[in-house]
Amino acid sequence: MNDSGAQPKRSILFLSVTGEEKGELGSQYFAAHPTVSGSFVADINMDMYLPVFPLRFLEVQGLAESTLGDDVRAAAEQAGVQVQADKEPEHNRFIRSDQYSFIKKGVPALAFKFGYIAGTPEEKIFKAWYSDSYHAPSDDVN
Repeated sequence: MNDSGAQPKRSILFLSVTGEEKGELGSQYFAAHPTVSGSFVADINMDMYLPVFPLRFLEVQGLAESTLGDDVRAAAEQAGVQVQADKEPEHNRFIRSDQYSFIKKGVPALAFKFGYIAGTPEEKIFKAWYSDSYHAPSDDVN
């Protein structure tokens, strides 16, 4: 419940999984053997949530794959955030991350990360992090 007293229409489950780099092991297991009853209507993957600069652009993988893209656009607009499609679809990240375990079970899903505009300082920050820290010992909460 929030300050207005409004409640979500459905239950919300926060799930942390591991083993993505080993073949999405955690998400595949949960999608096949959920620990809660009922059906899932959507999966929102916050992997690579990387707040190394202010959120002004939200890059969404799978933006056009379901009606969830419309919902994201509406919510982002209210927050003053611009939505961007996957900048590098040729890397197939949408099918190489945990949300895909749910898609294979028929659950619409999206993946998010902080976006940027080409040629900006944010692009430089992101690319430096990606080349210097991603999957390296320096890739930690600091």
